Amino acid sequence: MAPAGLFLAALEIRVLLVDPALAAVEAAGHRAAAEALASRFQALVVSLDTWFPDVSPALAVLDPLVLGALEPTVRHAILETVKGQTVRG
Repeated sequence: MAPAGLFLAALEIRVLLVDPALAAVEAAGHRAAAEALASRFQALVVSLDTWFPDVSPALAVLDPLVLGALEPTVRHAILETVKGQTVRG
């Protein structure tokens, strides 16, 4: 999802990337810095099945591969959390 997040950051949208893989988060952070997007791009290592950051995004972009690897009840809980925290409008 880093390419989508970087694209959104290039459009002046603040992006928070959460990924369970440290290497993916580090790579996305380095690319954001190289493309002068670091002020609008934040990346965190997060295991979505145990914790979700306390944020209120205007837009949530979820990686279907990450969601697909989770148990159905966990996936449903994450989707409900994201929907509940995403700003309406």
